Amino acid sequence: IPWGDARLGYDFPTEVLTFDPGGPFWHDFDTLCVKLYAEDLYGNGLDTLEYCFGTDFSIPVIWNMIPPMDAVIGSSTPIISFGLHDSITGVADTSLWISIDTNGALIDTLWFVYSEFLMIDDSVVLDPAILGIAFSDSDTVTVCMGAYDSPNYCEPNELDSCWSFIISLG
Repeated sequence: IPWGDARLGYDFPTEVLTFDPGGPFWHDFDTLCVKLYAEDLYGNGLDTLEYCFGTDFSIPVIWNMIPPMDAVIGSSTPIISFGLHDSITGVADTSLWISIDTNGALIDTLWFVYSEFLMIDDSVVLDPAILGIAFSDSDTVTVCMGAYDSPNYCEPNELDSCWSFIISLG
């Protein structure tokens, strides 16, 4: 691609050369290799830069939410858990949070980085009883969670998801 092509840009203060191909040409798990050759003002060739990188366009995935969506639960302190995985760059554990509300009122937002719940392999487990949280009869409990992956060269892909269940102690 010759200099002057609209897909090339150069920021003089930061000395960063960018290339924007203009479209979604790649998919998850693709490997792209780049070879950059340049000459100085006098036509002298500079060292050729060659490198490869992988692509990750997908958010982490969540599955097997427990208690399940819209379930009726007969415990005031049910274990809350779910599966969480990112198959390309992995989940950034510092990004993982869970919020719990009952009947629309926020009880707490918990962070993995503060050891407020566990992550064992691809399973996230929160025990409300350990945190002193107990739900009341007829509560609608909404669990929301968020996490992002760990790419090297771009903004992370962010997941946020919510589900609710009902407490019935009767």
